[in-house]
Amino acid sequence: MTTLREAAQQALEALEQFAGTKLVRTSGVINDLRTALAEPEHYTHPPQRKPLTDEELKRVCAETFSYDPHVIARAIERAHGIGGKE
Repeated sequence: MTTLREAAQQALEALEQFAGTKLVRTSGVINDLRTALAEPEHYTHPPQRKPLTDEELKRVCAETFSYDPHVIARAIERAHGIGGKE
């Protein structure tokens, strides 16, 4: 399977063959591909979250002042840094 980076490299090489011909205007695309390929690859992995401790769970539940499981679940999400503010 070809990665996006490999495909971009192949496209750049193919476009460079036509550079300067009247068949295709390639200079802008070639420059864009060169710039993109010159940048380091970024592997975006979400940060690994650890389960809340018992003490943290108790604190979150106590702060919600609710027995509604949805309210508690949203509070736990916020404690993990996900979800909205309210």
